[in-house]
Amino acid sequence: MLHLLVLVLLAHFSPEAGLRPWLATLGISNTFWAWAALLLLILKPVNVSVDILFEKYALAAKEESSRQDQKKNSTGAENPASEPVVKPLEVEGAGAWVGTLERLITVLFASLGQYAAMGLLMAAKSMARYDKISKGPAFAEYYLIGTLFSLLMAIAAYLVIFKLIAPVPVVPDPTPILIITPTPLP
Repeated sequence: MLHLLVLVLLAHFSPEAGLRPWLATLGISNTFWAWAALLLLILKPVNVSVDILFEKYALAAKEESSRQDQKKNSTGAENPASEPVVKPLEVEGAGAWVGTLERLITVLFASLGQYAAMGLLMAAKSMARYDKISKGPAFAEYYLIGTLFSLLMAIAAYLVIFKLIAPVPVVPDPTPILIITPTPLP
């Protein structure tokens, strides 16, 4: 992020660097460059930040999961037929993809002024992970911290790009939500 910030500051405050006229000759609008910068900020850098900042929570969640698996195997309480307990298959990196898509959809909703839809997105994500959240407090903490950090980064990047660096009018008026209620007849 610091590298990107330095490049933006150089392009903004140093017209003699020749970047702005060169970019203008490409015929691409400032809105395109703002969206490109936003996408570059919210994709891989946030995934790497989550991995680095919340590593101890991820390790605690993995340790808790392995302890629960060992407990199931040793007691056999959930599997009375003495069959080996099969751990559900989890694909490595799937959480990073979910986070990336979550940030993309969040930024899309912010650009359209659909702030309530962000809440629906979080509710759907939590419903999909409800079983794992309810059974593992360590996973629940890691999940909540990662999700909130991801949302914070998406919204902060959106605001920095479109309110401070390249203030372009991209947010339309929010679509009103119609609530239909029975009305008494006169």
